[in-house]
Amino acid sequence: MRFTSPNDQLYISGISFDDSAGQTIVNFPRQHIRNGEAKNAANRTNGRYKQTIRMFKNARTCLVDRRMLTANAAPSYFVECLLYNVPDQLFAASRQQTFENVWNHVWSQLNVDAALCQNEQLLLFGTSAQQWTVQAAAQLFRGLQTLWNNWQ
Repeated sequence: MRFTSPNDQLYISGISFDDSAGQTIVNFPRQHIRNGEAKNAANRTNGRYKQTIRMFKNARTCLVDRRMLTANAAPSYFVECLLYNVPDQLFAASRQQTFENVWNHVWSQLNVDAALCQNEQLLLFGTSAQQWTVQAAAQLFRGLQTLWNNWQ
């Protein structure tokens, strides 16, 4: 955000609201949607981005249904933002290879200090109400690993 004069200003339009616990949430829905659509484009991820988000969210739902993960440990928004930080070239030709590429990148190469929310305005990890904790993300991935190892 910058404001030096009425003719020299830069800002990103967003919204704020209070959640049920009284925490103020700042959100940038236009940027979130625009960035997600751009990442899902054929010239970036060949439409694999949104498919991959669904795969990870479905696996997360399975973990919650099997009581291997609490429902609030991995909110849908954070799962989507996490995958936004995966380089485009890792979204491969097959769903299986994409899942493996994304898994490996997040598990071993993701820079949690620089990971952004999909709106590119806020850091994904931190201590505010609109950020996720590294511990919660690790809990999700440990659960996914257990689910994968014990799939029946």
